[in-house]
Amino acid sequence: MVFRDSSRRVRDRFNTVNATTLFAAIAGLILVGVIALPRVYPTGQQGIQCIDLAAPLGGNNRSALSYSGDDTQNLGLDVRIDDPVSSGQTADLTVTFINEDIGPIILYLPDVDPLLTNDGGTIGLNVEFTRASDGGVLNDPSGAHLPQITAFDDADLHLLGSRARCSVTITLTPQRMAEIGLGAGTDYRVRAIYRNADAGTQATAVPNATATPAIPNGLAPPAPIQGVWTGEVRSNEERFTVTG
Repeated sequence: MVFRDSSRRVRDRFNTVNATTLFAAIAGLILVGVIALPRVYPTGQQGIQCIDLAAPLGGNNRSALSYSGDDTQNLGLDVRIDDPVSSGQTADLTVTFINEDIGPIILYLPDVDPLLTNDGGTIGLNVEFTRASDGGVLNDPSGAHLPQITAFDDADLHLLGSRARCSVTITLTPQRMAEIGLGAGTDYRVRAIYRNADAGTQATAVPNATATPAIPNGLAPPAPIQGVWTGEVRSNEERFTVTG
């Protein structure tokens, strides 16, 4: 009887160890997959659509990992476009935001069409087209731009997690291409620029939030800082041809 009880305990312990090892191995494989997928799978390199990312909770509910000392959060951009592009058909241009930082990043991305030129007086996402032959910049005649903002609408803020990616897909219609001067038989270059000048101040009261800023800056603002990413980042340049 004693022998049977002892044998059962050993068997149970062995099964427990095996189960723990199995779960650890599965978790390790999932982690490796998450890290490796964006490097080997094209769709995985883009991540989900940025506007589908949840808004931050607001107030003081933010990760302290995002703000350590004077370290600027490490944000990268990547741009991809169909090549060649037909002047008579729509073409998709994809801008991927890459959070290379240890903490999450708050992006200002309202659900509007980005400005298709590089206007230094606008914030948010710009897409700049230039002629490959002489570097001439194409202008967007729409004149639409996003001015500097000091209090952001929560619906326009999106939280990009640590080491994560998200993308913005821009559809270029034949009419839009004609408006900015993308003509057939010419080579062009495209790059994306994202900029923001103000971290934002909470415009409305947030439940259970104090006036203590989540980002130490030596000042005592009247309301919690929203913590929107500030700075300017530029993507790679992608060359493409427009055909008739």
